[in-house]
Amino acid sequence: MTTRATITASQLRTIARGYVAEGSVRGSCGHAHRTIRGAFDCAAKDQRAVKRGNPGGGSYSDREVARADGMAMSEDEIREWQRVNDSRP
Repeated sequence: MTTRATITASQLRTIARGYVAEGSVRGSCGHAHRTIRGAFDCAAKDQRAVKRGNPGGGSYSDREVARADGMAMSEDEIREWQRVNDSRP
């Protein structure tokens, strides 16, 4: 017997519009962010944690912002990511 998973409209919006911080080495942060800024801040937090845990070592965090649905970012999303990145101290 085959069953189908039911996704509510709310869950679909979260999947389609959400963002994650993920990398091939560190993996995903494990939760979706509503904004690019949220995912960007999450990736930065992971990068700081890795540096604190291994000062002077060769470890690094490769987490970057990506869409939670796996699709490529639109031009508007890329511009928003660039704006957030440029405002970084």
